[in-house]
Amino acid sequence: MPAQTPSARGRLILVVLCAAQFMISLDTTVVTVGLPVIQRELGVAPAELQWVTTAYTLTFGGLLMLAGRFGDLFGRRRMLVVGLAVFTAASLLCGVSQAGWQLFAARGLQGVGAAIVIPASLSVVTTSFAEGPERNRAMGLWAVIATGGAITGYALGGVVAGLLGWRWIFFINLPLGVFAVGSVLRLLAADTPTQRQRLDVPGAATMTAGLLLLVFAITSVTGHGVDETVVAAATGAVVLLAAFVLVERGHPAPLVRFGLFRNRNVVAGNVINAVNAGTSMVVTFLATLYLQKVLGLPPFLAGIAFAPVSILIMLVGRRTAPLVARFGARTLLRAGAVVTALGALWLSRMTVDGSYLVTVLPGILMTGLGAGLSFAPSMIVATSGVADDDQGLASGLVSTAQQVGGATGLAVFATVATAGMESAGGPEEQALVSGFHLAYLAVIILPVTTFVATTLVRVPSAPASPASPASSVSPASSAATGSGTDPSDTPEATPATGPDARTRTRATGGDTTDGELADPPRS
Repeated sequence: MPAQTPSARGRLILVVLCAAQFMISLDTTVVTVGLPVIQRELGVAPAELQWVTTAYTLTFGGLLMLAGRFGDLFGRRRMLVVGLAVFTAASLLCGVSQAGWQLFAARGLQGVGAAIVIPASLSVVTTSFAEGPERNRAMGLWAVIATGGAITGYALGGVVAGLLGWRWIFFINLPLGVFAVGSVLRLLAADTPTQRQRLDVPGAATMTAGLLLLVFAITSVTGHGVDETVVAAATGAVVLLAAFVLVERGHPAPLVRFGLFRNRNVVAGNVINAVNAGTSMVVTFLATLYLQKVLGLPPFLAGIAFAPVSILIMLVGRRTAPLVARFGARTLLRAGAVVTALGALWLSRMTVDGSYLVTVLPGILMTGLGAGLSFAPSMIVATSGVADDDQGLASGLVSTAQQVGGATGLAVFATVATAGMESAGGPEEQALVSGFHLAYLAVIILPVTTFVATTLVRVPSAPASPASPASSVSPASSAATGSGTDPSDTPEATPATGPDARTRTRATGGDTTDGELADPPRS
């Protein structure tokens, strides 16, 4: 599916993909506020309740890379339809579950569907819009829907569970899923991959098993700490992922072309994606606990408390493309990191006698603004300069970085908060506040990491295409973006030109991006 100028049909496709993204992002968090009711009605033991979320996170995070590559190999339209159908059917099974194990299994199946949909939909976006302002605008919308959907889940989950019952948390996916499947079949033409190749079965098996064990180890830390099960799972993950690297290096048609990681923007973008996801997850989780356990808000109001953040992220996301064009992705990422750090610092001032308006709202608004400024540019960076044949893999890598980053951030900083609570002692509320204080101060290291990672982002020349040499940049494009090339950020090697440019770019992972990524020159 070649990059093309967006038309009314292209914009409609983007709306459908964003609707699917919103539905899946929503389900990452929407179930949280319904957990106490689910536990009571289905008779789930307290120690097993975590599997309502862990089963989803495990299959979602563990299968993203494989599912993303499937889109490259077997067609993104086909994988979108399969993924949406699986997710919708699994939502129905979740809603009609009569026992805990049934809900756990259905949630795992939901994760499988989500893992198929997300990289396929993101790669459709990146291959349907040429690098530059149009793709940045599309990626901005896609990113804001992803971020806003996850945060909206807290508020919507409380409303739906409170008014209709927890089963409707899942039933609301049914009309959305049916609409999305029908729209994809109608709007997207069947895409035939440019290269058909056999699936790298050893690579697929070792990578998927390794990622599943890694996600399981990370998510288990939050509930159980670092016990024997976590250590065994983490060790198995390291062994399998190391085996995966060895398998891929010797395979004639590897599942993952490691040349992709020679693109510094891909590396930097995914590091930043992981850090951003971890920051958002930790800030939201700890703030929710403070609102309910210290300030005494019911789950419904605690969910509604995040509505201003969702609105702010959506407002900022609408301006992402022009902001990237004017200031460059690097500047936006750094600004987002600074604002996020200030928000975490504000939240670290929590007190037992605090209030939502003074203690919580300014902090979560600042971290929300940081997320709004950062998420779209980080995804733009992470998918720039990647050949169309590898966009599914790149999209799966972005989504995996977000899932693993979010789970890791929550596990690490929840452990920090727990350590702070145990060392503080005293009344429960005071101990909680002491733990939150320590965790929020520690979280500041994440936006600092983002700031440092932006030093890897650079401005190479225009992407290679069959129609034009890779080293040329059209005057129209430069005028539209208001950006140029910073000599200090250009690639060390001159991009390939001529008929074999695309082949050589694909083989190396594509180290070309548009001129908007880093700071444009100042006049």
